[in-house]
Amino acid sequence: MVKQKTISLAHSALVLSVTLALLFLHAAIPTQPTIAQSTSNGTTLTYIPGSTVKLEQVIGDCDWQYFDYSAQTGTCKPTTSQTVTRYNILGNGQGGSFEDHGKMIFLFGDTISKNPNEVNYRGNEPVGWSTSTDPEAGLLLNFFTNSDGTPLLVRPPSLPMGPDNVPNAGISLSDGVYLVCNVGADLTLDNPHLNSYSVLVRFDEQAQTFTAGRTISKLPGGHFIFTSLHQSGSDVLMFGAGDYRASDIYLSKTPASGFASGTGTQYFAGFVNGQPTWSAAESAAVPVVQDNPLNGPAWPNDNPTVGNLSVIYSNDLGLWLMTYDGGRQQGAPKGTFIKGTYFTCAQQPWGPWATPQLIFNDNRDNAYGVYVHNPNILPDPPGDGLNGPVVGSLNGASPYTTSGGSFAPLMIERFTRVVGDTLKIYYNLSTFNPYTIVRMRSEFKINLALASVSAASFTGSTLASEEIASAFGSNLATATQSAAALPLPTTLAGTQVSVKDSAGTERLAPLFFVSPGQVNYQIPPGTSSGPATVTVTSGSGSVSTGTVQIESASPGLFTFTSDGQGVPAALVRRFRNNQELPSVLAGQLDAQNRWVPLPIDLGPATDMIILEMYGTGLRFRSSLAAVTAKIGGADGQMLYADLAPGFVGLDQVDVVIPRSLIGRGEVNVVLTVDGKTANTVKVSVK
Repeated sequence: MVKQKTISLAHSALVLSVTLALLFLHAAIPTQPTIAQSTSNGTTLTYIPGSTVKLEQVIGDCDWQYFDYSAQTGTCKPTTSQTVTRYNILGNGQGGSFEDHGKMIFLFGDTISKNPNEVNYRGNEPVGWSTSTDPEAGLLLNFFTNSDGTPLLVRPPSLPMGPDNVPNAGISLSDGVYLVCNVGADLTLDNPHLNSYSVLVRFDEQAQTFTAGRTISKLPGGHFIFTSLHQSGSDVLMFGAGDYRASDIYLSKTPASGFASGTGTQYFAGFVNGQPTWSAAESAAVPVVQDNPLNGPAWPNDNPTVGNLSVIYSNDLGLWLMTYDGGRQQGAPKGTFIKGTYFTCAQQPWGPWATPQLIFNDNRDNAYGVYVHNPNILPDPPGDGLNGPVVGSLNGASPYTTSGGSFAPLMIERFTRVVGDTLKIYYNLSTFNPYTIVRMRSEFKINLALASVSAASFTGSTLASEEIASAFGSNLATATQSAAALPLPTTLAGTQVSVKDSAGTERLAPLFFVSPGQVNYQIPPGTSSGPATVTVTSGSGSVSTGTVQIESASPGLFTFTSDGQGVPAALVRRFRNNQELPSVLAGQLDAQNRWVPLPIDLGPATDMIILEMYGTGLRFRSSLAAVTAKIGGADGQMLYADLAPGFVGLDQVDVVIPRSLIGRGEVNVVLTVDGKTANTVKVSVK
């Protein structure tokens, strides 16, 4: 029997070269697709109650929260943009934005003038722009103007713009800037948008012209009247709602090269075996997000109420983020808030999207009667002092009796921030009375997904105490760093890993390597069997959490390719007449620089050839008899299966290669410990 105490100096040198160069978990270890998927899908964003606040009023000269427009009393808290003084803009709605060559373009609708004799907007649509970068500072808006100084309005020839016909989304592509306008509103109807349709409009900034293009979607039956646009790779994604405040949210994709014509447009048509399917027919589209806060009947029998929406992408989180106004269904239990601004997120634009969370409600979040007019506060005047301006005043709308209400929560993508374990989103929110736009901030607790697997096999759902593990996620570290000496540190580049076991004991884990996407660590000695929580805290304060099942044994074998596949990171040890001859590696590099099995010559019958494999997660096996290895289907004699002395977390398996395998060539090696099978590896026998 070969005992560890008899390892020769030559053998020790080979062990060091194998373990340090190949096993000790450098950055080249690839992320397996299954790990990446589970990591991203598991990230959660939880709204922090009470975190939604109004930062500023965007439109107007004075913040109406402090100055009564109708009475002209109170304190004028100046807005950043001073839109009355600079552009005669008293009020408008929407305020969606998109990036365009270093600046943001903002789209507005149904604009009212302070002095119609100076500039009469008549409910038309000016276009704003801004280069502001600090979300906590004021948003400074400028508006495009004609050469004579008059406002540039979105008025494509032959397109009926004006009240309730507005540009609702835009995108800047390599061939120009495009807007989506919903048109066809008829204010004489109970439902002004009964016959609305959407049109793609090209905006030529140099010529300051708007040109109507293709019709995108039509009511009844259309799903893309009110939209949000975002580029993803070579495609333009369009998220859309159909009937105003009576729709769920749908998705289409169009190659950017064909966006102007619509060539190649496909509509998300649902999942088949977990994969998205697409159709060229809009009628085949199914929702990606349902507005169903009361958990009523599922689509298509639900009663959705989405009006306006916005979708952005967070590079920091690798997630799509969405806001929309909804929750207008009847029947909510008394005291339950469901109407307002909702937020959801997804790894892929087609989802699955997380359950929407209500992040703003006029009543719950202290807006009604504070900066959204409450006509029930009597007598009025003075009421709550939020008396106008109102849209439609020329048609008799009263600033005293017209109830306020929020709508169109449209995110500003460049303002999105991840600070430690907190996500902050910033969005423009329209209010009906006073008729203006306010800029909001909402915060979310980030629970980044964390998937921990054996650093040897990259498979399995369990780990063992003292096993070497790899954790995959995002924002796990602010830098890439490896441990330089023993004992292993518990902090690398500011990152720490803690493991809380089933007994409730939390321990810091020794660290081999950290990077933003991967951390290699040892399950701390003494970790009890059962469910455990693994928490990675980066130097920036970002926190990622995952769970893992700890068992007495969870074997994994290292391989030369550092992916748990192919040739085991192993030595071939030869004993002749009780003397050990020079050892060799079990693999070699071929002409293409790929690791392949080295053909093992079993030699004369007097030779004993031992395959010494290195792994992790098996040192606490119940007994040596509970460890088996089948090589090419034949049982190998197990000599040793325990820790590799001198190395943290590294285990060693010594098994005799059966002579019956002579001439078999490449064969599988299947190691089983206490009934648990390690990753299958391959060797070759001459």
